[in-house]
Amino acid sequence: MYKLQGRIDSSNANTIEQAVMEARPTEIDASELEYISSAGLRVLLKLTKEVGEVTVVNVSSEVYDIFEMTGFTNILNVRKAIREVSVDGCELIGQGGNGSVYRLDEDTIVKVYTPKIPYEQVEKEREFAKTAFINGIPSVIA
Repeated sequence: MYKLQGRIDSSNANTIEQAVMEARPTEIDASELEYISSAGLRVLLKLTKEVGEVTVVNVSSEVYDIFEMTGFTNILNVRKAIREVSVDGCELIGQGGNGSVYRLDEDTIVKVYTPKIPYEQVEKEREFAKTAFINGIPSVIA
């Protein structure tokens, strides 16, 4: 897996492009990527044209917003970093086959999936919950 770090903008996009095109990764770890400008997005677009589908994982919320606003979530397979939350001392609301639900505070609950649940299943459950919520059905978006 190829790792992107820091900021990618017009000042370093050419250097990063050379390195990325030489490595030709299909999966990129963005856990340490702080910012990406249009110049950096062009690097990823060029890579996609060269290697086909590119997956970018561990994307922070801030960087994900950039991908989403520019439409790159439709071009690349972009996955947000999984948020880590402590449920120590939180009220257990319910349990099921996929995990447990806890109340963090008056307005926030969190679902903790069992380790055996694949990430793809979590994503499907999130999409189902979003659709239900949009259609007026009270839902928890994991």
